[in-house]
Amino acid sequence: MNIKKSFKKLAEHIVDSTALLIPGTPLFAAYETLLVGMSKQVSINSKLLAAGATYAGLGFLIKSGRDLSRKFFGIYTSSKERVQNIHDAIYFAAINIPINLGFYVSSGERDLYKIAVGTGIGVVMGAVLGPINGYVIDAFRDLAGLHECKRPTYEKYVKNYNVYTKAGIAASSLIASLAMTTGIYTIPSNTHSESRQTKNLAQTIDTNYLNKSSLEIKLLQYEK
Repeated sequence: MNIKKSFKKLAEHIVDSTALLIPGTPLFAAYETLLVGMSKQVSINSKLLAAGATYAGLGFLIKSGRDLSRKFFGIYTSSKERVQNIHDAIYFAAINIPINLGFYVSSGERDLYKIAVGTGIGVVMGAVLGPINGYVIDAFRDLAGLHECKRPTYEKYVKNYNVYTKAGIAASSLIASLAMTTGIYTIPSNTHSESRQTKNLAQTIDTNYLNKSSLEIKLLQYEK
């Protein structure tokens, strides 16, 4: 009995962690590389670190905190969608502050401006993605056959599908997230143009320095 219970807990952790990673991974990859200007390697490192940490236990803490918060405020999967969405928006916005700070520093980013901007946008995205994250968690638990999801929209459209269809929906969501993330990292980032601008600036400075030196030499020759 204990083994069966432990296996269910492990399965629930894997399902919840996967559900947490699916919505945000491609979107965070996009704003880090295309908006904030982080290098692709730093962004990839942060995504790998996020996935590793999520499966290693962070996902358990996040989902447990959400479950406790929902219980404290008397919110259930059968509650009104608006109430659940507001709760998840606030919850995920708040937890994104320490999570983003930790991930960026651990991934090698040292530019305080980029860290601040990345964390700030992360909070905004946490608020935007919060309702989606919460919905995906509740839905994935039902898709995996772990817990019944009584969210009004889920009961209307998905709940009555058979096991194979539900498994297909879950697998398709994961594949789509990975495909979008991979596609984003193939888009040229702003770091190349920034490097080119820096190189051009350095060449301009060198040219001005040489011109100034040549002028000084000519003046010295004239004085002699």
